Amino acid sequence: MAVEGYGNGSKAPGRCSISALENSKKTTGDSSTEPYIVAHNALLAHGAAVQVYRKFFQADQKGRIGMVVDGKWFEPFSVTRQDEDAAQRCIEFEIAWILDPLFGMDYPDSMRKGAANRLPKFTDEELAILHGSIDFIGYNYYTAYYAEHIEYDIEPSQRWHETDRMANTHYANSEGNLIGECMGPPDNDWIYNCPWALPKMLEWLRQRYGKQQLSSIPIFITENGTMDDMEDMPRHVACNDLKRIEYLKATLQNLGACIKEHGYNVQGYFIWSLMDNFEWNSGLRSRFGLYYVDFANKQSRYIKRSAEWYREFLLQNDEKNNLKLCCYQLWSKVTSKLC
Repeated sequence: MAVEGYGNGSKAPGRCSISALENSKKTTGDSSTEPYIVAHNALLAHGAAVQVYRKFFQADQKGRIGMVVDGKWFEPFSVTRQDEDAAQRCIEFEIAWILDPLFGMDYPDSMRKGAANRLPKFTDEELAILHGSIDFIGYNYYTAYYAEHIEYDIEPSQRWHETDRMANTHYANSEGNLIGECMGPPDNDWIYNCPWALPKMLEWLRQRYGKQQLSSIPIFITENGTMDDMEDMPRHVACNDLKRIEYLKATLQNLGACIKEHGYNVQGYFIWSLMDNFEWNSGLRSRFGLYYVDFANKQSRYIKRSAEWYREFLLQNDEKNNLKLCCYQLWSKVTSKLC
């Protein structure tokens, strides 16, 4: 919302300034300040809403309010301290930006240094309201990138979120090695199969916010999935989605292993998505679904092999696997209405 809606303008409301983005055709807004203001106000609105809900409604309704963060894992582009720091900054600019205040902390020091006075400040009262205002953490995980340190010699008015972090991101490292198998079409190749990165992010969260504190807050993987290899594939080809199966299988294997070995409090996992749908500014071109939707013919739905695999995975006899049980209960409720 903040970066893509008010920074690069790729999503609604499409605000950005041409001074910050050389290739942008949009001239409304201020990319150097608005993403930070939007995120800041969203956090304050969250804190106010949680206060009201807990005071007047939660006791009776038993509902929970959390915060979903969307971010990638970052590895250093090369074996240098500068690139290690760049990878850390990228994570902080995506994840800690939102979560730090919810754990009673100010914005990360890297953001204070990078954005300076363009980054809003909290009052002590506001931080007190935000501290502990989540009943769970949601995390949207898709991929990982390499991060390379870079110093931009540009005017302050031309700086924005992506230049403030002083890093470029890449799909391959300094030796030319891809971070993972490319999962999407050649002209929309932002997802790489990096199942090993999800456990790294969970450990990063534990190290940053403390094992005891994080263990008391459930974590839900609120989005994870990948798109079809190519756009406009025939239905019979799209439904034979073996690469999606490998992506999901590897992610769940890594997630299950790290829960068993390290005791992360992960209580739910959601595949994106159940059906092909309208994918933001990609429209109907990017198909993420376990079910194929024929948009040209009454939106008829057809099961893909990935859905059949996921069903069999959930039906395996494993009563001690709480994550799998949670996934199965959600899957059963939703798919019963599809056929």
